[in-house]
Amino acid sequence: MRVAMLPAPGMGTIYANAFQTTFARGEILLTACVSRNEQDQQGPVLAVQPQKAIGMSPESAKRLAAALVQAIQQYEAQYGEIIL
Repeated sequence: MRVAMLPAPGMGTIYANAFQTTFARGEILLTACVSRNEQDQQGPVLAVQPQKAIGMSPESAKRLAAALVQAIQQYEAQYGEIIL
């Protein structure tokens, strides 16, 4: 089957460097967040601010996971290994 990507005039882009996952029967929620190191009265703290969430079926989440693995493999083949 061929896939045609259609234009999305209202689509925007967000930056995320942290993620939260939650689930219930039949759905998985992926929340994209921005995290940064801050300082408060008690010392260093990691501040995490949710940006957007995507709700999907478990089957769609599994396809997303496979697509991310493939994208990371292609990225590392071109730019080198990602070190965490």
